[in-house]
Amino acid sequence: MHLFMPTILSYFLFASLTLAKAPSRQYIATFNKEIEINNIHQSKTIKLNKVFGPLKRFALIETSLNIQDAKKELENINGFASLSLNEKIELSPSIKNNNPKNSKWWQETIKQNQAHQINKGSQELIVAVLDTGVDYLHHDLRDNIYFNDKEVPGNGIDDDNNGKIDDYYGFNFYSNYGSGMDDNGHGTHCAGIIAANGELIGVAPNVKILPLKFLNNYGSGDIAKAIDAIAYAVDMGAKILTNSYGNPNSNQAFLSAINYAKENGVLFFAAAGNAKNDNDSRGEYPANYFLDNVVSIAASNSSERKASFTNYGQLSVDLFAPGDSIYSLDTNNRYKVRSGTSMATPMAAGVASLIWSEFPNLSYLEVLDILFKSSYKSENYFPYAQNPGRIDSLAALKKEENPNQYPFPRSSVKEELFELQSDSPYQSNTTKPYQIGWENAKKLALSFALIDIENGYDYLQIETLEGKVLKKITGKINPGQTEFFDAEKLVLRIISDHSEQRAGFIVDKIKYIPND
Repeated sequence: MHLFMPTILSYFLFASLTLAKAPSRQYIATFNKEIEINNIHQSKTIKLNKVFGPLKRFALIETSLNIQDAKKELENINGFASLSLNEKIELSPSIKNNNPKNSKWWQETIKQNQAHQINKGSQELIVAVLDTGVDYLHHDLRDNIYFNDKEVPGNGIDDDNNGKIDDYYGFNFYSNYGSGMDDNGHGTHCAGIIAANGELIGVAPNVKILPLKFLNNYGSGDIAKAIDAIAYAVDMGAKILTNSYGNPNSNQAFLSAINYAKENGVLFFAAAGNAKNDNDSRGEYPANYFLDNVVSIAASNSSERKASFTNYGQLSVDLFAPGDSIYSLDTNNRYKVRSGTSMATPMAAGVASLIWSEFPNLSYLEVLDILFKSSYKSENYFPYAQNPGRIDSLAALKKEENPNQYPFPRSSVKEELFELQSDSPYQSNTTKPYQIGWENAKKLALSFALIDIENGYDYLQIETLEGKVLKKITGKINPGQTEFFDAEKLVLRIISDHSEQRAGFIVDKIKYIPND
């Protein structure tokens, strides 16, 4: 006994020291009402860094507690809704330019010059670029930068009482001061694709760009800074936000901020990513958020195919836009060729800007309907996006509709109502199969009214009857249709762990091609 007791005491002493030295973590707490700041300040284990974001209902906190214990502490505060880790966000990895000699090919491909005979964009339309900032002094952009005339330049006073001092040319959320100036070049390149109006002509050369810097000169930031930038953009009247960055994890606080944009009728364009991944089976956020104002953009090349580097997703990616070897602006009145879904995203946002400028009374959903239906359809894009086409600015302004191009005659496709629903919520630690099919079908495609699977931990697998995996899906994804599988019958299998059970899936229709 005497030999054992010191060991126990040593253990508790070590544990106490370990807890005392536990690293501090940053979390974002969201509330559904005005935050009771004093209640947070009274906590002995949680430090309040700031209240911020949409309607000032977000709190950046710091604590050594794990997320479960921090939630328990915050649940005592009236209005507490959720707690999320304040994770890092970064630009997608840069891509080597494959064709720099013909780097203005995109203008001809999307029929930009012809579209400008109809509309070049409205000066009343504000497009926010959330990135490394924008060089608002560039001679191809300076006349198209949104100027906050409620703020007196350089007086060190928050004249418009929005919590930001001297924010007359955007704002720097990374360093918290009133200038959205770019120190990397990435954000300037994106802004030039949208609204350059000089040596280079962008997609919508008359719209106003709101420069918002939340990434540093290395292209790194965090979710709290992104949330602050989103709230600012919406409150300043931006109708379109373009976002060329990502993170593999879903985040409730980030989702809540984008929902604030949705509630205000604001479109949120997001880059699908540059890792050649299928975003159906590996999420890329914010592009994979299921809100209907979020538009996930993949990159196409000059050969009218998906770019070699781009992420894709039959269910999770919305549309393609040129993103390979794109000539646009760089800082200090320079120009540069860049490649990536970072470039495709502002290009699609630019076409949406033209649509909204030509038809200013449309809702955001009506703008998207035109954007999707008017895209140039090709069977090359069919397996890789929900709207398998590439943006077309002229067709968009003419409201032309281009039907999907299957790798087989469209006339052979039949459609039937069909209801199949998983357990909801599905069970933990399960591999439960559900069978679906149509007699005498040669090819079969499924239309999902719901897909809600715990992101990155649980999966919905589409399999053959023999067990061959045809597709893996994770996360919560907008309703959509899969590609056509060579099968009369399929198995849908949910594979789950013990941590969290979500709603599962609902199939509401099938499309099939009958055997001859």
